[in-house]
Amino acid sequence: ATVGGEDYGWLTVAACHSAEVELFDAVPKSLFYPPPEVDSVIVRLTPWKTVPFEVKDAAFFRRMVQWLFTQRNKKLRNALVSFLKSTLKTSKEDAEKLACAFPFCDKRVRELSPQDFGVLANALVN
Repeated sequence: ATVGGEDYGWLTVAACHSAEVELFDAVPKSLFYPPPEVDSVIVRLTPWKTVPFEVKDAAFFRRMVQWLFTQRNKKLRNALVSFLKSTLKTSKEDAEKLACAFPFCDKRVRELSPQDFGVLANALVN
């Protein structure tokens, strides 16, 4: 899935960090019985020898990305305030200041690249 696309989500970001993703073939739903409502795809995940971007805390990174994608259409600034208040128990004022400190705070969550999420997670872990 491409950044900003309809299929782009937390799983795409997590997979991009962990492994090289190769799409092999589409499997039409007509090949299954009973047929599911969606088509399938055969995917190969090959762990990176060298990760494309570092994250200091993989568990925090995954939790943050999953949370933010529940608000994929919001601006990062607003989604991040909600995340910081709920997860890190930050006051609303401090969360707003911190959220505005990121250069991509005016982008929508779905518009952030996997590397952007890595930068964000690393900054918040400190």
